[in-house]
Amino acid sequence: MITTFQGYERLDGSVGVRNRIVVMAVADCAEPVARMIAGGVEGVVAISQHHGCIAGEMVANTLIGAGKNPNVAGVLLVGMGCEGMSVDSLGNV
Repeated sequence: MITTFQGYERLDGSVGVRNRIVVMAVADCAEPVARMIAGGVEGVVAISQHHGCIAGEMVANTLIGAGKNPNVAGVLLVGMGCEGMSVDSLGNV
């Protein structure tokens, strides 16, 4: 019988079974850059959204939720600087 759990405890008390770094594109045009960065590092995953530069609250909440997933150890946000949902607004959550 297994009596230990080899997971990753997060600061908020949640526990993940993976310890991934996520490269997150905040706009369509930043997706190729995010994929290029993630593709160059083993175990790093790219996440993007396909709702354009003027993404709404639902898309922002989805990206924030993905970044706060207990299996995610850290997030690198990638933007082009012209999108409606900025890296700064997501990074301060």
